[in-house]
Amino acid sequence: MPASAAVPEPRSVKEVTAKKSSIKIPPKPDEEAYRKAIEEVNTTIDKLQQDFNDVVEKINNTPDNAPASQRREELRAQLDRLRGKQAEIKKKRYQKVEQLKNMNDSLQKKKRDLKAIKDKLQFRTVKDIDNQIIKLEKQVESGTLKIVDEKRIISDISGLKRSKKIVETFEAQQAAIEAEQKVIDDMRKDLEDNELKEINSQYDTIKAELETISKDQAMDREKRNELFDEKKKIREQINAQIANRRTIQDEYNKAKQEYWQKVDEDQASIPAYEEDIQICESLINYFHIHHGVGKAEEVVSNPIVNDNSQPDTTSNIRQPDTTSNVPEGCVSLTKKYEDEDDLFGGKLSKKVKSQKKKKPNKASGFQLPFSIMDQLILVKVTIPLSPSDVEKVVNELTEKKDYFVKNQDRITKENIAKAEEEIAALEGKGHNKKVDDEKLEKVNEKNSAEVVEENSELNNEVKEECAIEGTAIGQTNEES
Repeated sequence: MPASAAVPEPRSVKEVTAKKSSIKIPPKPDEEAYRKAIEEVNTTIDKLQQDFNDVVEKINNTPDNAPASQRREELRAQLDRLRGKQAEIKKKRYQKVEQLKNMNDSLQKKKRDLKAIKDKLQFRTVKDIDNQIIKLEKQVESGTLKIVDEKRIISDISGLKRSKKIVETFEAQQAAIEAEQKVIDDMRKDLEDNELKEINSQYDTIKAELETISKDQAMDREKRNELFDEKKKIREQINAQIANRRTIQDEYNKAKQEYWQKVDEDQASIPAYEEDIQICESLINYFHIHHGVGKAEEVVSNPIVNDNSQPDTTSNIRQPDTTSNVPEGCVSLTKKYEDEDDLFGGKLSKKVKSQKKKKPNKASGFQLPFSIMDQLILVKVTIPLSPSDVEKVVNELTEKKDYFVKNQDRITKENIAKAEEEIAALEGKGHNKKVDDEKLEKVNEKNSAEVVEENSELNNEVKEECAIEGTAIGQTNEES
């Protein structure tokens, strides 16, 4: 209970006694069922933890991709070197390529122009033109043609001769074109360097190997991702079981706390010294009835017990036993065995026995039942050893009873205040525990929400995974 909070005014004994009958104590939580439920949850957690460890072992036993990664880096370095050589060779070839392109464009133009001229002529070779000229001249020489036809043929022959001069230039142009084409072909052969071909071949080979390595690593990464997903799923299941266990514990502790609070409240509601007062009253009445000492007391909840009456079965106070305290099935000793010598000393002559019977037994004049002595011890009163001590004992019992009655209300209030303080302290402790559990729950949720990021290299992945694994085990140990 906080120090700043005011302590409520204790109720009177009558109010407490009246409230006691209205207090309903809830049923006590079943500890066996609670332990069984906790054991089941712990068994499930142990099984999940074993599965978790198996997955972690599989992850740790995943084939090491470090050699493949190293080989991949080497191949990439080789590709970079080959690209550098290719760039250097292409730079040197650039001028030749530009020159070759210009020459090829000029050559193609010449070919197109020559073809256009040839398409306009009827005859494209000198031989064809000569044969046509000879044919036309023979027609003129035959003298059979008309003047008009002869003039036309002579005009055609003149045109063929002019065409012949043009066709004769075709051969020179064609020769020049072929010569230029040869130069271009030679330049192309120079550009087709064997070193460049070899570099290109190496580049293609290395690139194919890199693609194979990347494909294999992608498959391995996919398998590892499946293991990581399975591990994350198991971790979530473990956290769920831990939360379930905490819920069971909280519910049990809450029910247990409520039960004991009611019990404490019920116990605190009992007036102080009630049992002691009843014992004192019973003992005073006993000595008054059996020894004629003192004044009879009125016992409210524990009536006087005499030799012929039965004790109140509803009282929880041990009653004075005025009987012989002989257990069932046993026989009380007769008078002839009252002396220890008679019982343990063996057989004696009748003369000796008669002599012993004549001896006065001083102790046999005053006897108390064990139950009376037991109750005297409970109230811390000296047991009387002779009838003369009874009056002193009764006076002492009366004084104790008066003390108990006088201080009953005060002590009862103190007990109630103390019980209320303890209950308030327990409630405050329970609230603090709830706050701590909420904080712990937030930490677990945050840890559970962490996502494992994988790097391209397995060593970094394993290190990162180990770090996450240590955090999960630390939480599990903290929850346990």
